[in-house]
Amino acid sequence: MHELPTPGAVAYVGQSGAIGGVLFDLLRQRGLTPAAWASTGNQVDVDVAEVADHLLADPAIDTVLIYLEQTPDGGEWARVVRHC
Repeated sequence: MHELPTPGAVAYVGQSGAIGGVLFDLLRQRGLTPAAWASTGNQVDVDVAEVADHLLADPAIDTVLIYLEQTPDGGEWARVVRHC
């Protein structure tokens, strides 16, 4: 078993765990482990905008990769964009 490298300043949140898993593997191949990784799935209780907003508030993270299959609610998405 390989040890994961020290987490970097990159985080992922998306509506697809499969896409996120591929991205995680690609980052690891390049020696970078995401500081955070989240898949919101069917978004029953937490959505991409909420998680992205939380990650953007973390001073240890300087890049948030977001994968969308459907654009979030306009007001929530605008809040995330302003936060960026």
